[in-house]
Amino acid sequence: MWEEGAREGPPYPDSASGQTGQAKEVLMKYQLETGVVLYPGDKHPIVISIREYLARFGYWVGAAKATSDEFDSALSTSLKRFQKKMGLEPTGYFDYATAFIMSKPRCGVPDIGSFAEGTAGGRWNKRYLTYAIENASEELSMTEVADFVQQAFALWEGATPLRFEKVDLSKNHDIKIVFGRGEHGDDIPFDFQGGVLAHAFYPSPYGGPFAGDAHFDDAEIWTIQVPTDPGKIDFFTVAAHEFGHSIGLGHLDDPGSLMYPYYSGPHRYLANADASAARDMYAAFGQLQFYEGNNATQNLVDFTDDRPGQNFRPKQNDETRSMRLVNVRKGCVISVFDHPKAKTSDDYTVIRTKQFIDMYVLGTYEQSYEDAFVAVSHKHKNGLDGKVSRIKVD
Repeated sequence: MWEEGAREGPPYPDSASGQTGQAKEVLMKYQLETGVVLYPGDKHPIVISIREYLARFGYWVGAAKATSDEFDSALSTSLKRFQKKMGLEPTGYFDYATAFIMSKPRCGVPDIGSFAEGTAGGRWNKRYLTYAIENASEELSMTEVADFVQQAFALWEGATPLRFEKVDLSKNHDIKIVFGRGEHGDDIPFDFQGGVLAHAFYPSPYGGPFAGDAHFDDAEIWTIQVPTDPGKIDFFTVAAHEFGHSIGLGHLDDPGSLMYPYYSGPHRYLANADASAARDMYAAFGQLQFYEGNNATQNLVDFTDDRPGQNFRPKQNDETRSMRLVNVRKGCVISVFDHPKAKTSDDYTVIRTKQFIDMYVLGTYEQSYEDAFVAVSHKHKNGLDGKVSRIKVD
């Protein structure tokens, strides 16, 4: 839900080219002030700006980004894609309604595709994520940034099983939060005030080397005060939006959603569409199911999920003889003990998943073996009788 009124300021560079540009000031001044509509076949310097804008956010359908100032069929088709996505009549003309939306400040993540692989989405294969904050903005202190980053992540914790923990920048972390101006190290330079506010990268592999990271344009005037003063941008709203990308969500078409690409002032909650998209993405976390008998076909005794850090005891541990892995993440390590108080100095079995597993049945815990999906290592070999009394998940 992204839109703030027009602001005064210098024209900003196209993010892809880094050249001082056009989109906000030129598009607004030409179309919004003159009311002139451009049609296929027309020629005008603004055509180059329109083409750059559509290419920047994933709408361009031409074989290459042409430099001609002629309004050709590829531009018309690309405009129709943009207009349809924005809920406008897909005329293929450059009119007032189209220019009005293009003039709004917005997120820098393309509406179609992504910075890295050209594919939106992907999700984290673990629940517990860490983040580090590299710096603060000119307007906000490090404490203020940290407080509102935590609150923004909390929105997504409420809709997903994910949990976020702040760590020092010197420690390993999944997500890095950075304020920068212009070219800031990712080859996707920011513009000047009022254009692209921030951008973030999808989880690996789609986010490439910056997977999960969120970058904020320090040329903006950031605030944490609500209501916001004219010309200022609510950091909470933008941070929560960008973290939606960090967990794998793309932009939504609903103007009332937090994940709508355009900014419209403070929006400090998840709309139904946001929460639904997040739940759908993370609903199918892996599950460990425990059964009677040795082939996972008899009565289901108990189950748990594959989040790390668990010490879990099936309800009827004396009767549990087999386990089924369902949608278990790659790299999950499951230690199986035949006594609730057993330690790693006693008999136990370690199961390591080698790849994502849709479904896999385990019924032999006293042997060591390996296949394409799991590596099973039985420790100490002193008589584990196969029952599952406790498991530890890492």
